[in-house]
Amino acid sequence: MAATPFENGGPAPGFIVAEVSCTWVNGRCQEGAGRHLSTDFERVLNANLERGYVLHSWRFNSSTTLNSNREPALIETIIAVFQLDRAALPGLVDANG
Repeated sequence: MAATPFENGGPAPGFIVAEVSCTWVNGRCQEGAGRHLSTDFERVLNANLERGYVLHSWRFNSSTTLNSNREPALIETIIAVFQLDRAALPGLVDANG
Protein backbone atom coordinates (compact mmCIF):
# COMPACT_ATOMS: atom_id res chain seq x y z
CA MET A 1 0.00 0.00 0.00
CA ALA A 2 1.35 3.46 -0.94
CA ALA A 3 2.18 5.89 1.85
CA THR A 4 -0.38 8.59 2.55
CA PRO A 5 0.91 12.08 3.39
CA PHE A 6 -1.63 12.77 6.18
CA GLU A 7 -2.87 10.96 9.23
CA ASN A 8 -4.56 12.12 12.43
CA GLY A 9 -4.89 15.68 11.09
CA GLY A 10 -1.20 16.23 10.36
CA PRO A 11 1.71 15.07 8.26
CA ALA A 12 2.42 11.34 8.44
CA PRO A 13 5.94 10.17 9.35
CA GLY A 14 8.29 10.85 6.46
CA PHE A 15 6.22 13.78 5.15
CA ILE A 16 6.43 17.54 5.70
CA VAL A 17 4.19 20.37 4.50
CA ALA A 18 5.30 23.81 3.28
CA GLU A 19 3.29 26.91 2.44
CA VAL A 20 4.36 29.92 0.38
CA SER A 21 2.09 32.97 0.05
CA CYS A 22 2.05 36.43 -1.41
CA THR A 23 -0.59 39.13 -0.89
CA TRP A 24 -0.95 41.59 -3.76
CA VAL A 25 -2.42 45.09 -3.32
CA ASN A 26 -2.35 47.53 -6.22
CA GLY A 27 0.02 45.25 -8.13
CA ARG A 28 2.62 45.10 -5.35
CA CYS A 29 3.55 42.09 -3.26
CA GLN A 30 3.04 43.13 0.36
CA GLU A 31 5.70 40.73 1.66
CA GLY A 32 8.52 42.62 -0.07
CA ALA A 33 9.45 44.36 -3.27
CA GLY A 34 10.68 42.11 -6.04
CA ARG A 35 9.31 38.92 -4.49
CA HIS A 36 7.63 36.36 -6.67
CA LEU A 37 5.67 33.33 -5.53
CA SER A 38 7.49 31.11 -8.04
CA THR A 39 10.93 32.18 -6.76
CA ASP A 40 9.92 31.58 -3.15
CA PHE A 41 8.53 28.15 -4.08
CA GLU A 42 11.79 27.30 -5.85
CA ARG A 43 13.71 28.14 -2.69
CA VAL A 44 11.43 25.84 -0.66
CA LEU A 45 11.89 23.04 -3.21
CA ASN A 46 15.69 23.35 -3.11
CA ALA A 47 15.90 23.67 0.68
CA ASN A 48 13.80 20.57 1.22
CA LEU A 49 15.70 18.63 -1.44
CA GLU A 50 18.92 19.39 0.46
CA ARG A 51 17.23 17.91 3.54
CA GLY A 52 16.33 14.74 1.62
CA TYR A 53 12.68 15.54 0.85
CA VAL A 54 11.22 15.36 -2.66
CA LEU A 55 8.01 17.00 -3.85
CA HIS A 56 5.07 14.64 -3.42
CA SER A 57 2.21 16.96 -4.42
CA TRP A 58 1.26 20.63 -4.47
CA ARG A 59 -1.77 22.90 -4.86
CA PHE A 60 -2.09 26.53 -5.94
CA ASN A 61 -4.88 28.68 -4.53
CA SER A 62 -5.80 32.31 -5.12
CA SER A 63 -8.50 34.34 -3.45
CA THR A 64 -9.57 37.95 -3.29
CA THR A 65 -10.30 39.89 -0.14
CA LEU A 66 -10.10 43.39 1.32
CA ASN A 67 -7.02 44.35 3.30
CA SER A 68 -7.07 46.37 6.53
CA ASN A 69 -7.38 49.60 4.50
CA ARG A 70 -10.41 48.17 2.67
CA GLU A 71 -8.41 47.90 -0.58
CA PRO A 72 -8.92 44.89 -2.84
CA ALA A 73 -6.18 42.31 -2.34
CA LEU A 74 -5.24 39.08 -4.10
CA ILE A 75 -3.75 36.30 -1.97
CA GLU A 76 -1.79 33.60 -3.81
CA THR A 77 -0.74 30.48 -1.93
CA ILE A 78 1.12 27.29 -2.81
CA ILE A 79 0.81 24.41 -0.36
CA ALA A 80 3.24 21.56 -0.99
CA VAL A 81 3.72 18.12 0.52
CA PHE A 82 7.23 16.66 0.57
CA GLN A 83 8.18 13.04 1.15
CA LEU A 84 11.45 11.88 2.66
CA ASP A 85 13.53 10.12 0.01
CA ARG A 86 15.46 7.57 2.06
CA ALA A 87 17.20 6.19 -1.04
CA ALA A 88 18.76 9.58 -1.79
CA LEU A 89 20.19 9.95 1.72
CA PRO A 90 20.68 6.46 3.19
CA GLY A 91 22.38 7.79 6.35
CA LEU A 92 19.60 10.27 7.12
CA VAL A 93 17.59 9.75 10.29
CA ASP A 94 13.97 10.89 10.04
CA ALA A 95 12.94 12.86 13.13
CA ASN A 96 9.31 11.86 12.49
CA GLY A 97 10.06 8.16 12.68
